[in-house]
Amino acid sequence: MRTISASILGIIICFVLIYIIEMIGMNLFPVKVKINPKNYNELKALIDSIPLPALITLIVGHGISLFAGIFVAKKIQKKSAIPFLLVFIIMLMATISNLAMIPHPIWFMIADIGTVCLTGILAWKVLNWKF
Repeated sequence: MRTISASILGIIICFVLIYIIEMIGMNLFPVKVKINPKNYNELKALIDSIPLPALITLIVGHGISLFAGIFVAKKIQKKSAIPFLLVFIIMLMATISNLAMIPHPIWFMIADIGTVCLTGILAWKVLNWKF
């Protein structure tokens, strides 16, 4: 039961922090253009108009939220690595599906997936998780 609780809470922490960081980014770098999100070309133009600091904020936010989710999972379940794997895999899958659905610059996709992977490795090492 502890493993399930740790996994679920870690995932929730991840997504709540991502939401908060994205809202902060939207307030710091507001977009004044209204678009139809179902129109691919309008969505692509909107993404292309987002300033570089806003995109970097998103990438850093994904790393921070993943580390926090894994940290919370570790605090709840110290013995099993299953919560780590579940939080990491869910976050990686969510990142990849987001990048597949919404057009992003190639550099952003590489950096975002790389950040998630590197954060997972860093969290594994720093939190001294073992199988």
